[in-house]
Amino acid sequence: MFLHPTYKDVECSAGAIVISVHIPASRPMAEKRKLLSEIVQRLHDNVGIRPDDVFVTLIPLPSENFSFGQGFSPFDKGDD
Repeated sequence: MFLHPTYKDVECSAGAIVISVHIPASRPMAEKRKLLSEIVQRLHDNVGIRPDDVFVTLIPLPSENFSFGQGFSPFDKGDD
């Protein structure tokens, strides 16, 4: 993936990273903002990665597409 070094007034280096997170589509925007901020802040504080070098994509999925173990989704209504 190519990250333009100055896109949207962000100056990323050659060491920029890309993180993709699958989240339930029902999550409110306020929670998404907090998650984005936490990811960037923790990578900066704990690993030393510059905030401009963290590119995050949140990929919203229907809740029934998540399984937390044992091969089934607790959100599957079985109505198919």
